[in-house]
Amino acid sequence: MEMADDHCVKEDVLEEARNERVSPECASCSHFVPLEGMKQFLPCRIFPQDRPIEGSPKTCCTPPKAAAVTNAFSFAERPKRETANEAENCAVDERKWRNLLAQTMRCAIKCQEDQNMLRRSEERYRAIFEQSNDAIFINTPKGVLLDVNGAAVEMLGYSSKQELLMADVARDLFVNCDDLRPYLRTISEQGYVKDCELKLKRKDSQHIAALVTAIALHDHQGNVVAHEGIMRDVTEVRRFQEKLLLLQQMENIGALASGVTHDFNNILSAIAGYVGLMKTKVRHDHVFYKYLDTIDQAVTRASDLNAQFLGLARPGKSQVEIVDINRIVAETVDIISATFDKSIEIESRLCDGSPLVEANAGQLQQIILNLLVNARDAMSAGGRLTIETAVTTEYVKSGEGAEPRPHVLLSVTDTGVGMDENTLQRIFEPFFTTKEEGKGTGLGLSVVRQLVRQHDGFVHVQSEPGAGSTFKVCLPAKLV
Repeated sequence: MEMADDHCVKEDVLEEARNERVSPECASCSHFVPLEGMKQFLPCRIFPQDRPIEGSPKTCCTPPKAAAVTNAFSFAERPKRETANEAENCAVDERKWRNLLAQTMRCAIKCQEDQNMLRRSEERYRAIFEQSNDAIFINTPKGVLLDVNGAAVEMLGYSSKQELLMADVARDLFVNCDDLRPYLRTISEQGYVKDCELKLKRKDSQHIAALVTAIALHDHQGNVVAHEGIMRDVTEVRRFQEKLLLLQQMENIGALASGVTHDFNNILSAIAGYVGLMKTKVRHDHVFYKYLDTIDQAVTRASDLNAQFLGLARPGKSQVEIVDINRIVAETVDIISATFDKSIEIESRLCDGSPLVEANAGQLQQIILNLLVNARDAMSAGGRLTIETAVTTEYVKSGEGAEPRPHVLLSVTDTGVGMDENTLQRIFEPFFTTKEEGKGTGLGLSVVRQLVRQHDGFVHVQSEPGAGSTFKVCLPAKLV
């Protein structure tokens, strides 16, 4: 076949529209180089009238000199003009096909690259979303959660993402259900919110403060389809700020008290001096001597009170000694019980022995006195006031940094009106009072906490509306 002068192909080429074998002469006649091209396009290159007819002999026009060869056939070369036109048309079709194939391949490669970039971008976003220490959320314009990350689940105290997504945002997550509507309205109108502080609650009903920054997501028509944002728990920050503000207030009170007590002490010194001089001129059995003695005692009490205010201005222990707290409690109750209304029953439950503390006796008495007066004011309709002492190590385990050593516990319990959560958070603020105007200074409990801290102790309060209150003062015990 390779040595034949005629143009020959195997007969199964025309039957199956493919070429098993093609002679070089046939390829040159059809203007296909290399032979592979001829093999691909040979069937369509044979003229229709020369293509084999089903059932006819499998040969076509053959020059006389060419003998039929088994399993092969020959075809006569068409005029050069017609063959050239056919070759040109085929070449044009081939170029178009190659251009189309190249464009398709470029589009497929570009599409694959875009898909890879999109997948990597989604993976980076998901990694940031899930690994962020701040809570990230996506919700509908109506406030229904669509997605949250692990930090949000942990911050709100839920066990899983699915559980949190099923929660009702307004009822289960907001302290005040009405706070959700202003937030949604603001983000819908402005398109974003920045550092919006919301009062939220955990699954265990514990209240937290959250700082939220969010934006509105729009579709191609400009409609808001979702809100995406981030929120951070700032509860501890707010508590620290409140403590810092309270400290600044106490410093201001201390500066004021320092100046006032200095001038007031000068006045008391003058009164005490003249009273002492007059007592030297009056006999002990004279009626005026008793009056002078009463003035002298009042000056002494005023001087002690002045020293307490001076203690606010100068933090730290005043002159301390080892005192029996049971004795101080008994003396204070004896003094104050006569001034209480008869509808208030006072009960003392003092522990056995002599619980000793290292403290200033005057300041310790002031602590007890302020707590008793506060309890009395909470029981305007009467009730029971109980004061207890004990030596314990169990209570101080959750104390404010208290060392694990024996402490003396002083408890004052009343059956008064009690306090709600908001009041409990502010009772130790200077000048804060729930009494009517003109009936309270708001300094009683702030002085108590300041004096207790000066003695390395702390105060704990338990109260509910309508269930009374219990103030527990814990002071380090003095072992002998």
